[in-house]
Amino acid sequence: MFLFLLKDLMLYHDFNQTFWRKVDEYGRERMSRDELKLRQMREEGLKGNIRRKKRELRKFGIAKRVSSSPVSNYKASQDSF
Repeated sequence: MFLFLLKDLMLYHDFNQTFWRKVDEYGRERMSRDELKLRQMREEGLKGNIRRKKRELRKFGIAKRVSSSPVSNYKASQDSF
């Protein structure tokens, strides 16, 4: 078991060194700016997906119902039948 963990640790260490070497070559400040842009794009995409999903649910006559159980979160709207 120890040998398995040692190999895993060695692999992690190698990938980690490689990653940070490439970050340094790319530039840490540049990487920080790109990371911020990526996070902003992700947030915008998530917001867009939520709006799109809500439209799709309304389109198919499915209304979101507030519930503590994730299984019973959705119900069919009355006008969908």
